[in-house]
Amino acid sequence: GGPDAALSVRVREHRRLEDQFEQPAIFFTSSPDPVDNPFEADVMTLRMLNLLCQGTRTLKAASGPPLFVVCLVLWLMNLVSTVLCAQDTGPDWIKVTADAGWRARDSSGELVYKDKLWLFGGWFDSFQAPPRDVWSSADGKAWTLVEKEAPWKYSDLPMTLTFADKMWFMGGWTNGRLAGHGATNEVWSSTDGANWDLASKASWSPRIAAAVVEFKGRMWMLGGTENYYFGDDKSLKNDVWSSADGKEWKLETADAGWSPRAYHQAAVLNDKLYVFGGGNYVP
Repeated sequence: GGPDAALSVRVREHRRLEDQFEQPAIFFTSSPDPVDNPFEADVMTLRMLNLLCQGTRTLKAASGPPLFVVCLVLWLMNLVSTVLCAQDTGPDWIKVTADAGWRARDSSGELVYKDKLWLFGGWFDSFQAPPRDVWSSADGKAWTLVEKEAPWKYSDLPMTLTFADKMWFMGGWTNGRLAGHGATNEVWSSTDGANWDLASKASWSPRIAAAVVEFKGRMWMLGGTENYYFGDDKSLKNDVWSSADGKEWKLETADAGWSPRAYHQAAVLNDKLYVFGGGNYVP
């Protein structure tokens, strides 16, 4: 081949050399065309390493560098690759703190705002009102109780996000299985976590576990469920709403095409909205 042809290693069974050295002969060629009886790369490497380990012979290819040099290079490359793979496969999660300060919970609201992590409300059990506390942290280790009892009370499975330099808290469930349980369509906002403004009671139906995201300068709400403990498939939604201010909400579609769902996620990439997973859950 010409000078631009890629250098490749080929293995060819050669009976005369095999009889002499008890190994297949290894040739270097600049030709990209396959030679007779080509071997897979891993087999080739093993045979080369085997030759290297013998250490007593100094076989040389028909042309090119000594074979033991090639084998040594391949062995070093394999060693480096093994080390790098071992580093890549290790876990990279670190326990930042074993005790964040707030009581253990799930179904809370979470977001990032003004370089801090924020936690809102959540669920302790099904037979008490959900917590209404607000916590923040700059590093995940030290947490500050910003507000013990925020004005919103539907804090189980709410929808939360950061938008227009404010924190937003929407929807949610209250009172678990107790009397007075239910969902809401309230929309709240805050700039400090302690003081909250009721922006509206939105035109979408009361719900929980919807997906919310910022897209094209608006807040978007997708799907969700209107009933938690006492709902069924009819409680699920696949409508899509958007708002530029949290007060006025526009119904973008009553049927998005994907099946009605809750507990799903949404994200924006390349100027498109994506919806992930979701389903239904009735405890």
